[in-house]
Amino acid sequence: MALHKHTTSIIIAIVAVTSVVAAACGDDTKNADSSSTASQASVEQLSARVQRNEMLFASVTIGALPLHAMDESLAEGTAESTFVPAARSAVRIFALTDWDPSLKTEADTLHGHAVDLLKALDAGDVDAAKDPAHELHEGYHDFSDKVWAIVTKDLPPDAGGVSPHDEEAATPAAGTTPNSGSTPATH
Repeated sequence: MALHKHTTSIIIAIVAVTSVVAAACGDDTKNADSSSTASQASVEQLSARVQRNEMLFASVTIGALPLHAMDESLAEGTAESTFVPAARSAVRIFALTDWDPSLKTEADTLHGHAVDLLKALDAGDVDAAKDPAHELHEGYHDFSDKVWAIVTKDLPPDAGGVSPHDEEAATPAAGTTPNSGSTPATH
């Protein structure tokens, strides 16, 4: 009797699974089209989300590199041992990140500056490293703002997203409070 009970349970489970599979693979093209469209939309949303996350990670990582310190130190004629690995990281991140199409040209330009900087540093040529270090440092400021605008575009303003007045008002300099009248931190 116990064997018959288990056999019946197994047959019921097989019939249930077969019914679900048959319904999912049925000939109803209307459901197949709408399901396919919904799936494609989900894939596109997921792909956009992954790209934004990748750009966020890249921006935070590049922002943590000593671009400012490299620019200033090289302008004064000094190269530190940390500059080669930092430049190499910049080269890799700019090259490997899937940038939004609106950022691709600028990312490629910054990648070129990072490559030029790395080549000059590898050769020990501080004078040749000055211009690409400066271009990379200054160029990244504008680029970073553009990345953040894309990454945060879907967030509400109270969660770090772009608000309607962001385009009108300038962002306060580092080390200042809006409308405080304080002197901005040296950059």
